[in-house]
Amino acid sequence: ALPVALTPPQPPMLSPSKKRKRPASRPDTGQALRLAMQEHQAGRFDAAQRHYQTVLAAQPRHADALHLCGVLHAQLGRHDRAAELIGQAIGQNPREPMFHNNFGNVHMERGRFEQAEAAYQRALELDDRLVDALNNLGVLWSHRGRPVEAEGALRRAIELSPGLVSARLNLANHHLRCDRAGDAVQVCRDALQAAPVHAGLREALAKAHTRMGQAQLARAVFQEWLALEPGNPQARYLLAACSGDAVPDRRIAPLEEGHGRL
Repeated sequence: ALPVALTPPQPPMLSPSKKRKRPASRPDTGQALRLAMQEHQAGRFDAAQRHYQTVLAAQPRHADALHLCGVLHAQLGRHDRAAELIGQAIGQNPREPMFHNNFGNVHMERGRFEQAEAAYQRALELDDRLVDALNNLGVLWSHRGRPVEAEGALRRAIELSPGLVSARLNLANHHLRCDRAGDAVQVCRDALQAAPVHAGLREALAKAHTRMGQAQLARAVFQEWLALEPGNPQARYLLAACSGDAVPDRRIAPLEEGHGRL
């Protein structure tokens, strides 16, 4: 499956899709949802799941609780259950674009790329400025051999959200995939002005220089990083790997692309 971010959800994504009046007979539902969201954002998944279940026990068709509980299951690697829950959320509120975006992310994790594409496109039909869906669709198209459409989606995401580093990283990696190392260098250099210690950008920039036969510039990418963050283990690892030296810490995993969040 293509990599998609399963990072702890951010506050905007965790906001309920619509404000609802709490039924008088269920005064604890809103509080339970708020607690679930707080625990979810803090990475305390067991506690978050208990609170989501409290909401769903009282209101089994609660779209936000279904959706967010699905996101939680996806973050735990339970993608079939995540798809089931987010699908139920869409059934209750089919016009919430983020539901469709996250449905696409789950399909990506399951290797169901046609369903993922359809979900992202539906999200954009509902909100053509949804940056996460543009970013995700660009990554999908890039991997699926649709370079023109991929670049268009990623550039649109950057246009709408210039500070979205993941879209810039995805565009750089897309250029690398298309053997356009010079374009990748420019994208990375521009993005590093705002995020100078971003590991993914540094790795993509060094890879681009390497492909252009600029080994010294590739090493300089990580040397610059170490000057900004002396002793950073990821920077030391990548500099050693780039220089052909002994790797200082083999436990550090290779970096992955940054993608739109669940």
